[in-house]
Amino acid sequence: MGNRFLSAMIAVVIVSAFSAIMLAQTASGQKPIPRTSDGKPDFSGVWLGASNTEVRTRGLRTNQGEGGGRGNRPFQPWARKMWEYHKDPFSEAGRNRNELNPRTTNCFPPDLNYLITNDNDHVEIIQTPQRVLMIYEYDFWVRQVWMNEDHPDPEDLELKWMGHSVGKWDGDTLVIDTIRMDPRNSYGNFIHTEALHLVERIRRVVNDALEIVVTVDDPKAYTEQWTFGPTFYLLQPKGRLEERVFCNERFKEPGIWYGE
Repeated sequence: MGNRFLSAMIAVVIVSAFSAIMLAQTASGQKPIPRTSDGKPDFSGVWLGASNTEVRTRGLRTNQGEGGGRGNRPFQPWARKMWEYHKDPFSEAGRNRNELNPRTTNCFPPDLNYLITNDNDHVEIIQTPQRVLMIYEYDFWVRQVWMNEDHPDPEDLELKWMGHSVGKWDGDTLVIDTIRMDPRNSYGNFIHTEALHLVERIRRVVNDALEIVVTVDDPKAYTEQWTFGPTFYLLQPKGRLEERVFCNERFKEPGIWYGE
């Protein structure tokens, strides 16, 4: 009799706790964060970078990244000179000189800083326990994040545009560690070398929003580590990736830049 009473009380406590969680989520107007069969947050879906207005309206931003402002980054002297050289002296908006942009002049892909902070194009995430795929609408670039693996010896890895990425879970946060990125697309306010090391921390803060904070470590280009973000992505339930190939001969006309 006593055991049955204890079991009943435990069941009541569990149900009450679950109901409280559900009521809180209902009150906030948010559905529960979906999870995979192994209990991890499910990031699968089509996402689009949130504008500053959307971030403010949704109240998503709770803290500021460090060192992310243009010109405030801890450049090494040579990297600061390059950043200054890339700036357009006639642009009041602080734009860079497109004629020096390797994406324009050499059809090189964008760096990860651009892909992560780009709010004009979608990204689709396909998540499995072994691998996370990120398919970017911009030129259809694909990143592969190998889960629960360590990097091979960096000397054994070739330089790649997207680098070599491994991932692990820290609670409900996906931590992606990327090395060996090709520096030939170094440009503007994201100067980098082959020593670049990125660590992304991605959370599904609410049902329809991802938060990404990135730590940058490149001792050849910067005097210390720095962080940019948080950057937010909003779920696009009916979103589909369109074919958007910017490095194409039909865009190579005077006065036209691929991404504009």
